[in-house]
Amino acid sequence: MKKVFVLGSINVDYVMAAPRMPQEGETMHGDGFFINGGGKGANQAVAAARYGAPTYMIACVGSDAFGAKMVEDLRGYGVDPRFIRTVADEVTGAAQITVIGGNNRILLYSGANYRLEKEDVDRALATAEAGDVLIAQNEIRREMTEYGLRAAYERGLVTVFNPAPARDLPASLLRYVRVLVLNEIEAAQAAGTDDVAAAMNELRGRGAGSVVVTLGKSGSRAADGGEVRDFSAIRVQAVDTTAAGDTFIGVLGGGLAEGQALFGCIPAATVASGLAVTRKGAQCSVPARAETEQYMREHGMPVPARP
Repeated sequence: MKKVFVLGSINVDYVMAAPRMPQEGETMHGDGFFINGGGKGANQAVAAARYGAPTYMIACVGSDAFGAKMVEDLRGYGVDPRFIRTVADEVTGAAQITVIGGNNRILLYSGANYRLEKEDVDRALATAEAGDVLIAQNEIRREMTEYGLRAAYERGLVTVFNPAPARDLPASLLRYVRVLVLNEIEAAQAAGTDDVAAAMNELRGRGAGSVVVTLGKSGSRAADGGEVRDFSAIRVQAVDTTAAGDTFIGVLGGGLAEGQALFGCIPAATVASGLAVTRKGAQCSVPARAETEQYMREHGMPVPARP
């Protein structure tokens, strides 16, 4: 089995549920406050590791107590933290998450995430081999994301890019992306159209190899080669959608590391993502591979063979 490298963010999530967002100057009582490990990169790394892939995180944390805690939490989930650097004069990234009706609103502070440098990427990728997987997102400095994708692509890695939070996606970046995974809002912003099919064609025309657009409770649509397929979501009662997309991407990356074809990876990624929204929190909501496979068997879905 190949390795998964995740280049991205590590955050401390401060989570609270509320009936609605407070108005300007208004104070409200929330419910269910807790602190949890998060960050799109770290969440995706946890999902890949929980799926069984040898997973390495490339990131920075602050020298505060939260940084050490996040590293140990990742280690506990099975993520190898050897390429996580502690920045002496910075705090660990943070996310303020308000959950309303099962859906989340997120405010980010980058902190140490923006201190990642090319040397950090080079040190990690020096251990990579052709066929390994690199997953990247947009919660670190753009130049670091672009550098990592290009360096990994040139080494023969399978590059998976999740452009969230949304930014423009020029051809100069997409040419280094083997699999682009984004939600329908991000696709519309990047391609300039609300039509999912047209957005996918536009992004592939700019250079992205394959494109997967996640559609929330409507499932996802994927284009690979000359074929397009729709995948249905599973029916669940959503409690907290935090890390649902990250779970999808991490499990997808884990499947690619096993040598599965893109379309073959998506059913397990869909099930894992659906199970994650039935639980509160980010990393703590990610299911183990055994849970995902049990659900698939119970619902008559084919289970990918393990390597």
